[in-house]
Amino acid sequence: MKDLIKKVLTEHLLTEGDHPILYDKYEFDGASVSHFKTGTNVFLDNSVNIVNDTFQDTECIENTDICIPFTTLVHGSNEYRVPQWDKDGKQILKISINGNLYLTLKDFEKYLKGYDLGSSDMNLDDIAARIKTEKLFLSTLNEIMENIYSKLKSDDGEPLFGESVKDDKCKTNRGVINFRGVKYGVGYKLVSDWSILNYFNTNSGVIKFLLREYMNVTEVNLSDFTKNFKDEQTKFINWIKKNQVYLFGPESQFLDKMERINLTSLNSGIQREQQAVMILMKLHNLGEEGITEYCPGSIEDTIYGRDVRINLETPIYYQIKPLNGLIKKTENGYLVPTHSMKRYPKTVDKFIFVGKNGKYIIFQNENYEVSKKGDFVTFKNEPITQN
Repeated sequence: MKDLIKKVLTEHLLTEGDHPILYDKYEFDGASVSHFKTGTNVFLDNSVNIVNDTFQDTECIENTDICIPFTTLVHGSNEYRVPQWDKDGKQILKISINGNLYLTLKDFEKYLKGYDLGSSDMNLDDIAARIKTEKLFLSTLNEIMENIYSKLKSDDGEPLFGESVKDDKCKTNRGVINFRGVKYGVGYKLVSDWSILNYFNTNSGVIKFLLREYMNVTEVNLSDFTKNFKDEQTKFINWIKKNQVYLFGPESQFLDKMERINLTSLNSGIQREQQAVMILMKLHNLGEEGITEYCPGSIEDTIYGRDVRINLETPIYYQIKPLNGLIKKTENGYLVPTHSMKRYPKTVDKFIFVGKNGKYIIFQNENYEVSKKGDFVTFKNEPITQN
């Protein structure tokens, strides 16, 4: 029987791939509720395994070759026995990135009977994250910006909405232009026609700012969003539409605040690009004229994936990404922690990952795999260079 259990469990893990290996007993300090687009999960805070006899507690379903491992969850003097997956292989207990166990609210209430979760209201971060994920806010703001700014011109008679073709280095997408342009480049010496207002639609800080204003004037609270998120999101979006000029028009009293909020995250990306430009100038032995940094909102980035161009007889195009920790050499290749990574077209030649204290690593745009969340990328080839 032990051999059968081992065989079935091993085959199951190899087949499913995503199932972590859990141990016989875990203890945890408390439980916290988080709301996502896909449902509500309960995280077991500070989960620590206290018995390492893997799959010692296992049940095999009669007349089948299916075996299910159980884990005992310990909280104070209470113990709860929970299966790791069901008979169909659907995960019940899972492990988060930071090592805490979690399960759906439905499964939590089924297997941890009697545990008092207390208040499970969504917090402001939860609400903003879900609004951002569902992208209704994004599409609404795109419509609002065009509705307001396509009818306006600057003091110099320039349009405030459309595509900008400042020069061959800066051809932008369609959006708000010639108004609150984004500063970029080494020392922030360059100014794009592309407006910072174009970034409001995906900025969590801006969403939270607008939610606070909405709750102040309507007396809607966090519990209302928790109880019926879909309806409350619709009301929030309708409020934005109704007050669009008041909130986002060129005379709005809120633009300065939202711009400052957005610059906090935007500047980190611009500073990273400044670091990358200085590194690449040194590596390629170039002056400022030897490198082209594309402006914010450039189609070179959004369509072709290019952040900078090395101006050689045969140009070299780089995509710049953050380096968010230590690089690990594994049996599968070089594991690089990053953010918002995806597969890029062949219009990009190389990636440069830039971290703190001048750390960087460069790979060719080939032979790599990206994690589902885009927070890790594994390159199978050796790096071109690193520091």
